[in-house]
Order: sequence, then C-alpha cells, then structure tokens
Amino acid sequence: MINNSLVCGAILIVLSIQVNAQNVKKHSIQEIETRSELWNKAYNSRDSLRFYTLFDSLAVLSSAGGRWIGAEECKRLCRGLYKRRPDISWTNKSNKIEINEQWNVAYETGDWTEAWTEQGDTSKSQIIGKYWIMWRFKNDNWYIISGIFTPLSCTGSYCNKKK
Repeated sequence: MINNSLVCGAILIVLSIQVNAQNVKKHSIQEIETRSELWNKAYNSRDSLRFYTLFDSLAVLSSAGGRWIGAEECKRLCRGLYKRRPDISWTNKSNKIEINEQWNVAYETGDWTEAWTEQGDTSKSQIIGKYWIMWRFKNDNWYIISGIFTPLSCTGSYCNKKK
C-alpha cells in the first residue's frame, strides 16, 4: 500500500516544478520586454551608450538600408543617424516573445516605426514595418544577437529618393 503522505508530497513537488518553470519563463519574458523598452527609451533620448548595452559583441542588424555587424557598428549606426537626422525617432512595439530555455535564446517580433526630417528638407519621412530580434541570455542579461527590420511602407521625401 502506498503512503498517502508520499503521494501528496510527490504531487506537490511536481506542481512546484511546473509553477517554478512557468515563473522562470514569465520572468524571462518580462526581462526581454524591459530590454526591448530600453531600445525605445535609449534610442529616442539619444543615449547611444545605453543603446549599445543591448547588443552582443557580435550582433548583426539587417534592414533594406544595409547590414551592421558587431556592437561597435550598431553604435556607429545609431550615432550616424542622430547626426544626419537630428529629430529621428524609432519605436519597436513588441507583439510576441518566445523563449527556448534549453538554449538560452528567445525571439521577439513586432511592429517598427522610424520617422525623421532629412537635413535641408521640411517634410517628415516615415518607415513602418515589421521586425524580428533574436536574444541570447548570458552574463545574467538578455542581449540582441540578431535583428531584422523589414520596411513595409515608406512616406516622405526620403522614400521618394530611394530606388
């Protein structure tokens, strides 16, 4: 005959493991959401040093405008855009985050909007599109290891010049 207290104890252990796994995953998703929001805050406040902390040293960013490899290149891209487009804003709005706990990676997808006025121009340009970011958890934090930004619409003078 099985001892009832052993069965109850085993059930509590299994439930505890399941709840803990859900809490770890939820906690990690919240951490990624916080890091993702840091993109918006740091970029739009022109804080390239904080923005730079989001990227793994070998991160790759890709868009229709080019590809940037490494955290230093991502920082140079950011600073270059600030110089050429002093009123630039860039906002990522996350729609979905999923985590692979086994490999300490996650992906985030969402909508991306970038708007600015070209130097010497009076009309504002705006790009709206979709993004995908892969995150890696290391050294107690989530870092971007790759990001793809796909423009789906473009309005304004910049867009009319683009071929």
